[in-house]
Amino acid sequence: MYEYWRGMQQYSTNWVNVLPWWYRAVPGKILEQQRLLFSTTIDYFSFGILFRTLFQPWKRDVIATEHLPFQERFNVWALNQMSRLVGAAVRGAAIIVGGLVLLVLIFFCVGLWLVWLGAPFIALALFVIGLVVMFGGFR
Repeated sequence: MYEYWRGMQQYSTNWVNVLPWWYRAVPGKILEQQRLLFSTTIDYFSFGILFRTLFQPWKRDVIATEHLPFQERFNVWALNQMSRLVGAAVRGAAIIVGGLVLLVLIFFCVGLWLVWLGAPFIALALFVIGLVVMFGGFR
């Protein structure tokens, strides 16, 4: 029996060390993971490239106008402008979607911090409420 208890001690939790770990060690790791999440999302959507090329033609689809009569040059110019409009619409939609994804990530991260910082207090409050209810309830 003693050998069993001695073997189980490696799995026991020293509750005195839980709160320093909860509030000192883990928040740095959470911050690092959230920083990586935001930088990956920003890199995935490539906001810098999208803003720089916002009014570039879509897929670089430009028709040359050399050696064309004036009427056809005007038609080609209109097609080139439509290509720029399509490019701006698609890139603008990508910027909006990326901004919405970042907004959702911000809410998620704030919620995670609220839950993480409040969980020990919520657990303690639920324990006390459980004891009160078990021994006669609120009167």
